Amino acid sequence: MPTRSTRSRKAKPFKEPDLSRKLAHTIKPTRGPAAHLETLADAAQLVKFRQARPVWDRAAEMLLLAARTGRKADIADNPLRPGRA
Repeated sequence: MPTRSTRSRKAKPFKEPDLSRKLAHTIKPTRGPAAHLETLADAAQLVKFRQARPVWDRAAEMLLLAARTGRKADIADNPLRPGRA
């Protein structure tokens, strides 16, 4: 009978979100207090004050993902942009 390996897998260390990362492009809201959104922190601040709705929850999840991974694809991804599948 085969024995299980006694080696344990090491968990990846938790990576703190880096909200200072630049957005793929500057966002200029058409209304509201924000003049320009240039970093993930700017976008997170905007989301923080929105009503509790699923779309804002998803936006917050995407911001944290982009802040943790730092991948350009995560920072530039916008599933709500018209023309996306």
